[in-house]
Amino acid sequence: MKGTLVNRPSHRTSWALLSTTALLLTGAGCKVVEENCDFWTEQLGKPKRQKEAIEKIGEMKCQGALPQFEALLPDTFYQRELLDAVKAMGPGDGTIAIIKKAIDDEDVGPYAQKIAFDWKVPGLEGILSGLVQSPKALDRRREVLAQLLEIASADKAVDTLIWLVGQDPTQQGIETNQLAAKRLASVDWSQIPPEKATVAAQSLVRALFMKDGRGAAAQLDARLALRALGSPAVGPLLAAYAGDDVELNEIAESRGVPRWRYTHGHELVELLWDLGDKQASRPLMASIGLSLDEPPDVARLEEEEKLEWLKANQNRLATIAMAVG
Repeated sequence: MKGTLVNRPSHRTSWALLSTTALLLTGAGCKVVEENCDFWTEQLGKPKRQKEAIEKIGEMKCQGALPQFEALLPDTFYQRELLDAVKAMGPGDGTIAIIKKAIDDEDVGPYAQKIAFDWKVPGLEGILSGLVQSPKALDRRREVLAQLLEIASADKAVDTLIWLVGQDPTQQGIETNQLAAKRLASVDWSQIPPEKATVAAQSLVRALFMKDGRGAAAQLDARLALRALGSPAVGPLLAAYAGDDVELNEIAESRGVPRWRYTHGHELVELLWDLGDKQASRPLMASIGLSLDEPPDVARLEEEEKLEWLKANQNRLATIAMAVG
């Protein structure tokens, strides 16, 4: 029986075939691509590879990609990954510019804020002062304020504190009003212009009567701050007591706070008594003659609310008697 003759290629023939294949592939335009910074920067424009490209750029610390990074904000789906990459590169002109751009973003802003704080970014005090008043940071105002006060004294942040203490607590959270009032009480008012102290008193008077949706208030902190203000608080307190504070009247009306709470109540009288300023004596004495007959808006109230109005007047009169007696 005759066997079948099989031709087996020699080693020399195999290497020849491999070499020929390699030459053909090279001739067809295939080449090995080096995955360097330039390569991954190009991939940023490809949606399917963008996340991977961001991560690789962060790992390789490709500073040259920072302009492309900044251009991606705030539209990229991978903002958090982008900030991770920026953080990995460390502080520098390019990375700080990106952090500043992201800091007021509603989603990644808190993370950018933390990075900026850890890096001690130049001008951070001004950045946080602007951010705390931005509507974009409304949900984190208390946190931004607390961070601002870690790097700036209450005296330096007084304008921001004055603004915040009079803002609506249902929007920014009563904790923000409370913190602002508390820090206003620590300000050295002897070093603050009197006109600014007057504005502070006006904001604090509003804080006395504003509550959030749960009924929480900043009243105690606001009272302590008004006491710390001293004489500059007397004029605004008397204006509110007389019903002449137009902005307070508007806020009270919009929030359903009856005007008699501050024109016939005892809170402002007690504060004026605490301050012990002589200019309050005559207006307080004059207010003793206020009629105790129910005004029309009180007459329409439920009996329980009428009783509250009567007690407020009785407390007011008793406090005046002690204050000027």
